[in-house]
Amino acid sequence: MGQDLKGHFFKDFWALDFGTKSWSSIADFPDQIDAPINIIMNGKSYLLTGFDPDDTPIPNFYEYDPQLDQWNRFGRLWPG
Repeated sequence: MGQDLKGHFFKDFWALDFGTKSWSSIADFPDQIDAPINIIMNGKSYLLTGFDPDDTPIPNFYEYDPQLDQWNRFGRLWPG
């Protein structure tokens, strides 16, 4: 996730297995987003806000479900 110095966005997401000390690819994130807030709770990952390619704040809230290997959009953090 994030973007490179030329402004190209990445949607790939990775999980670290602390037991094996190895990374594995998980489902790509559905949107282009930079600088999100990530919270891990109860075995799931939650992404809040961030910025789109035009540097506009994104009010969306997402949950990653590792059982289904998919991202779910819960809604918006503020109206818009």
